[in-house]
Amino acid sequence: MHAWMHEHSASSHFLENVKENILTNGLQAISEEDKNNLLNDSSVQVLVYFSPFIPLEFLAPERVYGDDREEEIKEIIMAENESSWHLFLRAENGTLLSSALQLDETFRENLSLAQGLYYTQLPNSFSLDLTGDCEKQLGEQIEKETDIYKDPAAEENAEEINNGLSEEEKEGDSPEENEENEENELTNEEEDSVVEVAEVVEEVEEVEEEEEEDIREDETPEHIWEIETKGNLFVPEEELEGVEIVLEKEDIPIAELVQAFFFDPSMARRIEERDEALFFTDGERGLRIYPNGLVEYAAPMLERGLSTISYSSALNKGAESQSLYGGWQDGSYLVESNITEKGYRFRWSPVFNGFPLDGENSGSEMLVNEQGVPFYSRYFFIVRNNKESSPFKPYAEALCEALSLNKDQFEDQKATLLSLRPVMYVVSEENKRAVPAWKVVFEETEVIYLHWRSLEELS
Repeated sequence: MHAWMHEHSASSHFLENVKENILTNGLQAISEEDKNNLLNDSSVQVLVYFSPFIPLEFLAPERVYGDDREEEIKEIIMAENESSWHLFLRAENGTLLSSALQLDETFRENLSLAQGLYYTQLPNSFSLDLTGDCEKQLGEQIEKETDIYKDPAAEENAEEINNGLSEEEKEGDSPEENEENEENELTNEEEDSVVEVAEVVEEVEEVEEEEEEDIREDETPEHIWEIETKGNLFVPEEELEGVEIVLEKEDIPIAELVQAFFFDPSMARRIEERDEALFFTDGERGLRIYPNGLVEYAAPMLERGLSTISYSSALNKGAESQSLYGGWQDGSYLVESNITEKGYRFRWSPVFNGFPLDGENSGSEMLVNEQGVPFYSRYFFIVRNNKESSPFKPYAEALCEALSLNKDQFEDQKATLLSLRPVMYVVSEENKRAVPAWKVVFEETEVIYLHWRSLEELS
């Protein structure tokens, strides 16, 4: 399966076109079978994958889809079928929705603008020989996985061939063969004897196969790895270019921050701490401002009990809070969302050339529930660039290197891959710079960052 990763600024116009189209043509549920039938006959297919997901409420007005709009849309599929287009929305919970699609000139233009790098989906499971050409191995397995989705015409041809067989051929042996079989029929006693011998032989063969399998497992070379993926993981098909960037700390007046976090700033007591950080509290909430510019806010009273807030409500409240607590940094977008017992946790980050700034204390993070925002941290940089770009090492090489550098943390050369994506890694706050990197996340390890050219591990 192929997809493209959109440029954040252009994708907003594309989504507006999707919303207008749904408003005009409506939206209804569709079965997986009906969707596949339409896709099988289509000449062009475009898949747009979203991470984090988009609330359906943002795309479908209430009068179009009713009150039940809590679905989280993870992908949009557009397909052309006999000069007409179809739009499919797939939700994270499996719900599939459909609408007729009208691609006018504006829609086509925004679709072209939003289109960025082409990405391909990793197989659900694959193997790698760390001593071989990882890029070639993984490429062959992705190609093999793609070949599974064959043209339905192949199945129709097979069915026609089968239907063309004579009834005699379908039923089995010819009359001559039947006569020969009758002459060679065994007595009941002979048949029972043969069956008993066959069962013994089968049991012996099963034992031998199990022993051989155990031997093969014991002899599996240490450089052969089995990897499973969780969720839909997409990797770039094209060569990526990266460049180091210079970072400048944002400067927000302290009085402005205190005014934003406290209803009555005059009630907030100011405390100067030993590490030169400033701490403000009114007894219910606390605001800490570090010398390096890091801002942390906590309101424990708002974190009590389990949260049942919806994704769309949390996202709206989070966006409002981001605007209030220091404002929006230019070029910043939502890059991560997770649901917890206490509410939704969101992370916003500056995005440079399509790659989010990553690393410790980069961007902003918040916890949102029905009561408000129990936790918020903020550490934004202003991005400057005055260097030339150079190519990334291939993602397959980065994956193999991550396994090699951390092989002691795995068992039996098996790994579960959660994420593999390019980012801008904040090397150090003191040097005020960020470098392109591969971010590799396994279920069995901590997050791994690898330098985009040398694949050295960054920390």
